Amino acid sequence: MFSCKKDKTSAFSCTDEISFSQQVEPLINMNCSISGCHDVTAEGGYEFKDHATISAAADKIVSAIQHQSGTTPMPIGSDKLSDSAIRIVVCWNSGGKLDN
Repeated sequence: MFSCKKDKTSAFSCTDEISFSQQVEPLINMNCSISGCHDVTAEGGYEFKDHATISAAADKIVSAIQHQSGTTPMPIGSDKLSDSAIRIVVCWNSGGKLDN
């Protein structure tokens, strides 16, 4: 379900059910819950360790990975996530943040 960093289109639609454990959690773990970022060492920030902590911050995550104004663009120090990766998080968030 992951693709190149620079893809502009995706066969993915928000009518598809997004799997937290198979799609969202690995994406967050690979790009956000790394040492010094949103892991147990996060000082004053968000710790993304499980469904509860990720879903509680989902709206802020979406804003940050979409680089919306008024947010700190994430991931810091890396390229913007691919359109398809962003779409996974956006669709999961808008689809009810299922713990599946």
